[in-house]
Amino acid sequence: SCKCDEQVKLMVKNSLISDIGNLKISVVFKRSRFTYAQEHGSKEEQKKLADHSDPIVRNLFRAHENNLACISKIESVLRDLRLEYSLLCRSDLTPAAVNNRFIISVGGDGTLLDTSHYCSDSPVLGVNSDPNNSIGALCSADADNFLSILDGIFKGEIMPLPVTRLSIRMDGKLKLYRPLNDVLFCHE
Repeated sequence: SCKCDEQVKLMVKNSLISDIGNLKISVVFKRSRFTYAQEHGSKEEQKKLADHSDPIVRNLFRAHENNLACISKIESVLRDLRLEYSLLCRSDLTPAAVNNRFIISVGGDGTLLDTSHYCSDSPVLGVNSDPNNSIGALCSADADNFLSILDGIFKGEIMPLPVTRLSIRMDGKLKLYRPLNDVLFCHE
């Protein structure tokens, strides 16, 4: 169960709070490290993934299974509530895909922050897919409390918190990035 139930932290733009129930829903999910290694790892790395006696592989596989189970739970709740939604992998995000939508980000803080970079006017609810092994400080929900959090949002009992974004100027020009908490400057 999420430790932040009493301090629900939703990131939204003020103007959409009253209209949240009328927005289309997009569920943004992360591709697990296990899946990424299966798809993009070397043949040697892919072979190692089959060895579940390795503690690192066991942890990767457990996190992968928890992520899939959480995504499945979120979809099940939305279907049971007869809410239409689209499913979108984090790596396929575009501003157009999340514009004017209620975004449910399933993963952890990284997924939520990455998703937020594409949102200029969409409320985002973070769902921690592995709360026993991930802090998820920015995530308000997990698979266990998702329905009650969603219910509270639609009943107006849980009020989203607006956030302030950073702005970036380089050589006097405003950049259109939408960072929330930090910016990395590095050389080419």
